Amino acid sequence: MELHSASAPEPSLFTLERLTDSTGISATGRVLDGVVFHTGQVVVCWRSDLRQPPAHSSIAVYPSVRAFLDVHVAPHGPAASKIRMLHGRCSELEALGSAELRQEGA
Repeated sequence: MELHSASAPEPSLFTLERLTDSTGISATGRVLDGVVFHTGQVVVCWRSDLRQPPAHSSIAVYPSVRAFLDVHVAPHGPAASKIRMLHGRCSELEALGSAELRQEGA
């Protein structure tokens, strides 16, 4: 399956909202922002409340959308997360909209 079109002129921006968090680690709400590059690679930045110590965040790089989803979405279950496209399109995120994620339109 094509992750992201190599002819895409710009990166695609998205956000991940955690609807439930059985682990208690990431909490609920908007937990990270991400970008999918034309190569299919994904970079995410965990959101933190910079006004509250400790105000640390981390950035992670994944070789593919599938790798990102396998680590941060699938373990929480199909109804625990929602991805919202902020700019651009990503065919794999859109394809998973009905199967694994509840996605809002781009």
